[in-house]
Amino acid sequence: RVASRWIQETRMSSIRICHPQHRNMHNKIFGGYLMRQAFELAWTNACLFSKTKPRFIALDDTWFRCPVEIGSILEFTSQVMYVGPPETGYFQVSVTAEGIDPVSQERITTNVFHYTFHSSVPVPLVFPKSYADAMRYLHGNRCFSKALQRSQDQSAEHRVHSLMASWRNQ
Repeated sequence: RVASRWIQETRMSSIRICHPQHRNMHNKIFGGYLMRQAFELAWTNACLFSKTKPRFIALDDTWFRCPVEIGSILEFTSQVMYVGPPETGYFQVSVTAEGIDPVSQERITTNVFHYTFHSSVPVPLVFPKSYADAMRYLHGNRCFSKALQRSQDQSAEHRVHSLMASWRNQ
């Protein structure tokens, strides 16, 4: 029997202040810095969720919705959105970055990242408890299906290239 958890129970977050050393040539925060912060939180969440060191499989949909200003306060929130069939060990983790205005407390989503991980040990299934979590679950399922399809396409393409190479060598 595989254990299960609510999606909201897998949520974790971190706060970052965006310093000038992470700026790009447009005087905004460099996207690579944001990707690194998001990946580190996603991997940490995946590690705690799977209770092992997970293997990173894919970076899926990534949205850069608006530029991040120097001095911004960013909250990165990560959660496990979807778990593939239990025997596969694959699962999806989403990270959302929100800019927080310190005066008005207004939040604006600046970035969204989706990652696929693999665990060598069985992971618990996740289930939505709210409508918002149900939408995340469905999106995680779509990301997982796309990552699986890309993997199969690349595997088929690799087989074709291998066959062509062996044919040329004959």
